[in-house]
Amino acid sequence: MTLKKIIFILFWAAGLNFYFQTSLCAQTVNSNSAEAFPILSSDVGSRAIGMGGSFVAVADDFSSVYYNPAGLGQVWQPQLFLNHESYLGSSVYETAGFVDPLKAGTLALGLSYINYGSFDLRDSSGTLQGSYAPFDTDVRGAFGFQLANNLYAGLGSEWARQQITDYVYTALVWNFGFLLKPSQALSFGLGVQNLGVENLNSELPTEIIGGTAYRISLAPKDSQSLLLTAGGDYSLESDSHLRAGFEYVFTNNFFLRGGYVYDLQSSGLGWQKGIGFGAGVKIEHFKLDYSFTFDGDLGNVQTVALTVYFPPFIKPTPEPKATPPVAAAPVTVFLPSSPVTVRVVETPSAMTTPISTPVVAAANTGILNPNDKNPVMLKFQISSQSDLSALELFNQGEVKLKLGLTKDAQDLYLKAVDKDPNFDKAWYRLGKIYFDESLDSYRRVLQLEPRNEKLRLWLQQYNTK
Repeated sequence: MTLKKIIFILFWAAGLNFYFQTSLCAQTVNSNSAEAFPILSSDVGSRAIGMGGSFVAVADDFSSVYYNPAGLGQVWQPQLFLNHESYLGSSVYETAGFVDPLKAGTLALGLSYINYGSFDLRDSSGTLQGSYAPFDTDVRGAFGFQLANNLYAGLGSEWARQQITDYVYTALVWNFGFLLKPSQALSFGLGVQNLGVENLNSELPTEIIGGTAYRISLAPKDSQSLLLTAGGDYSLESDSHLRAGFEYVFTNNFFLRGGYVYDLQSSGLGWQKGIGFGAGVKIEHFKLDYSFTFDGDLGNVQTVALTVYFPPFIKPTPEPKATPPVAAAPVTVFLPSSPVTVRVVETPSAMTTPISTPVVAAANTGILNPNDKNPVMLKFQISSQSDLSALELFNQGEVKLKLGLTKDAQDLYLKAVDKDPNFDKAWYRLGKIYFDESLDSYRRVLQLEPRNEKLRLWLQQYNTK
């Protein structure tokens, strides 16, 4: 799918959603936009929340959809994302999404749902009429791509729906952003969120969000690192904030995080409001993250997220095939006496062409006459690796490998699997050799292209060399 097609689909979806949302206007009532659609301005993702929501300049996973869609351009692995949040009071906030890297960029789709719990329904005189359970739903799509060597851009669309008793509110908004990475350690993010239309006869909580991030390497090959982030968001219709956070990474598998959100409107909900922390662990293709945030007098918010990473599609490189040895032709030798057994040991590489000329042999009796009347036909028996079994070839390969002769060992392993295609040990050795060679090649590429962020992140998994 080309970039033009993706942008066309997003605009087409925007027009279709606008048609549906305007058809619902008759069901709506006036309201304050700051009280409606909290789903538009709520943070998502345990990792980002644990860092105080200071994520616009990081944006390297599915959460980019909610902070800066440009960051999707640096996501190279397909991801499945599930997030559960104990929202304010008894409400819950659920999110699911998927990231799919394409040739032109990376596409992400997400679905969110907030249930605010049950409330008493009373009339204007205060008489209890029953109860109701308001809820919000949200569908998002975003696409991020590399605009230049160190610059990413992204565009997203979101359709939100809120239902309170019999009233339905809808909104269609657009998000866009940029991510600049002048080096592997430093990045800057800038974006605009919630720019669109709604049917509340009021303004949407549109905001400008920006920030920076800096990664400090604490050990060779980034096996330990510290990520520092800072930024903020500014809105005319809702609260504005300053944000800061950090993430400590150990062996690329364990994570500790902390962050703080400062409300510029100073809502007076307690000094500890906005303090958060979190942790995470990654085991093979699974990553589990947790965050805890103090929300002042309103209570605390806990979030847990599961990310499943799928391997990207890589076209396999065909394995080289061993060249079969060339057998030697029979050789006629003229001897004056009885037949003599001759055995010549040669390697296949040395015996490249059949022997066709007469061979004159020397004996104790002196020089032999090639015109002797008693010719004897002898066959030189060429003993080569083709006569060895698969196990013998494998054992020779093991010796070569221990001596550091990787190429020679590789040739012997190839001959072993040619003898026995089911020889699993030889296949394992070949796979290890080819994989190590590919890692060396990719490391060389990274030296030539130090700004290739996708390749650098992939190579971080293999820090043993």
